[in-house]
Amino acid sequence: MNKKNIYDERWADEKTAAQYLKVQPSTLRRRRSKLGHDTNEVWSKNHGRVLYDLWETDKRIEKI
Repeated sequence: MNKKNIYDERWADEKTAAQYLKVQPSTLRRRRSKLGHDTNEVWSKNHGRVLYDLWETDKRIEKI
C-alpha cells in the first residue's frame, strides 16, 4: 500500500491495516476479540469481513 495515497481507499482489510499500523494481524484479532469496539482501531464487519477505517483510526490515535 502506498503511504501517499493511503486514504484513497479508506477501508482496509486486516492484513493491510496490520501493515499500516506496524503490528501483526493476530494482534488486531486479539484486541478486537478482547476489547471489542473499545480499541484505538476503528473496525466494522461487512458480510463476514472485518474492515478497518484507517482515516478514523489515525484521528483516534492522534487524540491520545
